[in-house]
Amino acid sequence: MNNSWLNELEKKLEQRFDQFLQTNSYQKSLFLKENQTVLYNSLITQQKALGTKADIQRKKLLKLANKIKDWKKREHKAYQAGAIDLANRANKHLLQLMEEGRNLWRDFEEVGQQFQECEKSLLALKKQADRNETTTEESWAKFETKEELEQLRKKIGLNK
Repeated sequence: MNNSWLNELEKKLEQRFDQFLQTNSYQKSLFLKENQTVLYNSLITQQKALGTKADIQRKKLLKLANKIKDWKKREHKAYQAGAIDLANRANKHLLQLMEEGRNLWRDFEEVGQQFQECEKSLLALKKQADRNETTTEESWAKFETKEELEQLRKKIGLNK
């Protein structure tokens, strides 16, 4: 019961807010601009975090590549020395490292895709902001024109 009352109140408040924004286009443009700013900042933060994560993944991959190189040398050295059991264990460890590398690479690619999606979102947001800026300027021009018209009407004695 209490939850439905709260939902009803929230719905009514949203309706009143939407009505307010419809009748006050300048406030609507300010509201949209604020939302875009919040989203932009969020995307920039996400992009920085993804860049940091990608750097960490890249370092892990490079470190793992060196480990794999070292273990290949050890495996080869063991085979040459006739230590077949040791060479087989080195090979098994090498296979595990290579699997770890494939997993790290998949994670690295995923971070790259997320970064690209973030870039696309930022670009779309910029385009939208440019369109909204034009709309805001047009709305402001209409507002000023209405104000001037109202002042002229008052001057010449024409009231609505």
